[in-house]
Amino acid sequence: MPNITDQILDNLITKQVNLLRTAEGVSGQLLSEFEDLQAQIVKLLKSKDMSSYTRARTRQLMADVQDLLTEFAQRTFNITEAGAARVAEMITSRTATTINDLIGADLVSPSLSIQKLETLLSDSAILGGASLQDFWDQWPTKMTNAYADIIRNGAIYGQSVGDMIDAIEESGAISGRINDIATMVRTSYMNVANESRLTMYGDSSDLVKGFQWVSTLDANTCVECAAYDGLQWDLDYAPIDHDLPFPGATAHGNCRCTQVPVLKSFDELSDDTQSELDNMDDTTRASMDGQVAASLDYEDWLSTKSDEFQQDVLGPGRYDLWKSGKLELRDLLSQNGNPLTLDELANKLS
Repeated sequence: MPNITDQILDNLITKQVNLLRTAEGVSGQLLSEFEDLQAQIVKLLKSKDMSSYTRARTRQLMADVQDLLTEFAQRTFNITEAGAARVAEMITSRTATTINDLIGADLVSPSLSIQKLETLLSDSAILGGASLQDFWDQWPTKMTNAYADIIRNGAIYGQSVGDMIDAIEESGAISGRINDIATMVRTSYMNVANESRLTMYGDSSDLVKGFQWVSTLDANTCVECAAYDGLQWDLDYAPIDHDLPFPGATAHGNCRCTQVPVLKSFDELSDDTQSELDNMDDTTRASMDGQVAASLDYEDWLSTKSDEFQQDVLGPGRYDLWKSGKLELRDLLSQNGNPLTLDELANKLS
C-alpha cells in the first residue's frame, strides 16, 4: 500500500489538473472579450482623422483608449478575484476531506476564515511581486502606452490608419500584455490554491509536520522547479536537509507546482491525537510512516488512471493522439482546448 503522503499526492494532482482546466476556461473567456475590445479600439482609430499629427488629437484618442482598457481591467479583476476566492474555498474543503477520509478522523479543518481568505487574495507575490489589484491597476496604463507608441509614431511619420492597425496586430509589446491576461488568471488561481493548502497545513500541526514541493515532471518543467522537486520545509518554512529558501506558493508566472503535506508518523503523534485515531486499521496506520511522496512523472501518473479519466482530462482528440503515440509529453498538461468552468470544477471536486 502506498504511504499516506503518496495517496494524498495522487488526489492532489487530479485537483491541480482540473484547476488548470478551469483557469484555461476563464482566461479563454477574457481573451475573447479582449478581442472584442481591440476591435472597438480599431474602430475608434478608424473614426479619427489621423492624416496629420496634432498632440491634442492624439491625446484625446489615447484617453478614449485608456477608458476602454480601464473598464476591461476592472471587470477582469472582479472576475479573477471572485474566481480565486471560490477556488480557495473549494480546494481547501476538498483537500481537508481527502486527508480526513484517508486517516479516518476529522483532524484537518475544511474551512478558511474570512480574514485568511482576504489575506490570500491580497497576497503581494502572485506575479512579479504584484498583487492581483496592483497588476490590474497598472495594466491599462501600460497597455495604453503600447498603443500610443504605435499611433503617435504612425501619425508623426504619415502612416495610414491601415498601417497603424497592422502595426498594432504585429506589436510584441501589445501581444505581451495580452498574454499577461492568461498568465495572471492561471498564476492567481494556482497561487491561491497552493496558499490556501499551506495555510491549512499550518493550522493542522497536530497532524502535519511539514510540506514537500512537488513539480509535475514533464518536458515543460523549468530548471528551477525541477531543482525544488521533493524538497521539504517545516511549518515555519525552514528548509529540511537543504539550504534553499521557500520560493513561495508558486515559483514564477504560469507555475504548475504544488505542495503536499508530510504527515507525522503514527508514533510522532501526541497521545491525544493518537486517541482520535483509535479506529484506524493496521494497514492505514502502517502507511502513516512520516515519509515523503515519491517524485511524480506526469505521464506515468496518467497511465495509472482509467480510460474514462484519461479521456476526461485530455479531451477525446488528444486522448486518441496520446494512445496512438502521436502526442508529445509536453502537450499532456496543456489544457488549451479542454477547459472547465468554475461550476464544472465544483462538480468534479464534490
